[in-house]
Amino acid sequence: MNTIPIQQFYIPIPESNLPFFIIFETENQLMYFPFAGEISILSNILDFKLR
Repeated sequence: MNTIPIQQFYIPIPESNLPFFIIFETENQLMYFPFAGEISILSNILDFKLR
């Protein structure tokens, strides 16, 4: 299996749209993926509170 080092990732959680991942492989190369899981479970795992 090949792996690619990830520089940064973000999970925007818009109020009226579905959450998604933004993954930066490098400064100029990024990918977007929809987050299809349960955001409340993810927030508990990452220890952040949703408003």
